[in-house]
Amino acid sequence: MSITKLFKLLPLVLLLLISSEDLHTYQVSHALSLFKGHGLHTIVLANDFDHGNNDKQYYYALLMLKDHFPDKDCDVHIYDAKRQPDLAKEFNVNQYPALILLSDNQAIKTIQGKHSWSHIYNQIEPVLTKT
Repeated sequence: MSITKLFKLLPLVLLLLISSEDLHTYQVSHALSLFKGHGLHTIVLANDFDHGNNDKQYYYALLMLKDHFPDKDCDVHIYDAKRQPDLAKEFNVNQYPALILLSDNQAIKTIQGKHSWSHIYNQIEPVLTKT
């Protein structure tokens, strides 16, 4: 076998050698690597079962928080729960939509399921006041 053919097969061989646990670890660590740096990061895990009806409450609460705390730097990352199921496992999410507030890659507040925007706001506001 020529060296060229060997190099073409190498990615396939490496892919076969990756176990599912290694792949899970890679996917979660890759997603978490996006939240490097100081400050707050917000993950919203959504699904399309309710066509965004419950998600809107989360987004509105985040908009209101940004309006009331304009000096707070808090990135928002939105993920489809079906495409990123490992994030749900990592943060023990079992109801959607869900919001995870992170500081230094540690979850400091998690809200799951159907809630009004005011409930979501009232859960996050004390955390933003402290930081």
